[in-house]
Amino acid sequence: YSSGRDINNNNIAVGIGRSGTGTPNRAAIWDASGSVTIFGTFGGERSQFNSINDSGVAVGMAMGAGDVKKAMISFDGTTIVDLNTLVDVTGTGFVTLNEATDINEFGEIVGIGTRSDGSTGSFILTAVPIPAAAWLFASGLGLLGWFRRKATV
Repeated sequence: YSSGRDINNNNIAVGIGRSGTGTPNRAAIWDASGSVTIFGTFGGERSQFNSINDSGVAVGMAMGAGDVKKAMISFDGTTIVDLNTLVDVTGTGFVTLNEATDINEFGEIVGIGTRSDGSTGSFILTAVPIPAAAWLFASGLGLLGWFRRKATV
């Protein structure tokens, strides 16, 4: 059994699949050649991918211990990461990001999470390119040092 949920412009599809009768649904990625990779969970029964962008970043949901839904992401098409371990939700009103439902070409992710009062609501995550900003700052300092050295010679 399998079910596709999304396909990107590189003909890579994501969804759910299972390896046999009576086995739980698991997140799956089909590459352009048709080969499939089935993923695990975070300790629960099920997982699924909902979306993939053209960079190959896929998002979805994997069950954790106690069958708690956790939003997941795969950057490389081979491993899954709990999105809750990558995002600090302090001060947002959310306690858990339960499911990532879509990702766009800018890396922005939308989904559903549990709020501190127990209700559910939608979230949007926007990537902040900190490494690029750090590189720009460091190169600016280096250039400043070069100008200063040049001026003292």
